[in-house]
Amino acid sequence: MDSDYDIFEIVAVVRDFWLIDAESYQRRYCTEHGQPLAPGYYVANWPEHIRARRFNEHAAFHGPFKLRKEAQAALEWMHKEWKQVLAMPSKAVPVATPKSSRIKAKKAA
Repeated sequence: MDSDYDIFEIVAVVRDFWLIDAESYQRRYCTEHGQPLAPGYYVANWPEHIRARRFNEHAAFHGPFKLRKEAQAALEWMHKEWKQVLAMPSKAVPVATPKSSRIKAKKAA
């Protein structure tokens, strides 16, 4: 298991302010902007300094994706990019997780 496993998670938004997490638990969520997410699959992530991984205003949701495999492809891309950031010298790039509006994950066709 990767050491950054808990920084990214695939979730399924099933209705307003409710999702199914990676362990199949139904959980309430909230967003930074207070609006519900469209139903579908998302990759949720948290800034590295957040230790309690809750689906609150600290979580960024990337999606929606129609299929889980599309979200899985985005998650794999995010892991790859995250590892590249970690491999860089710390003086060159500050370690920060991008906001969902700035990330460009390719959706599978």
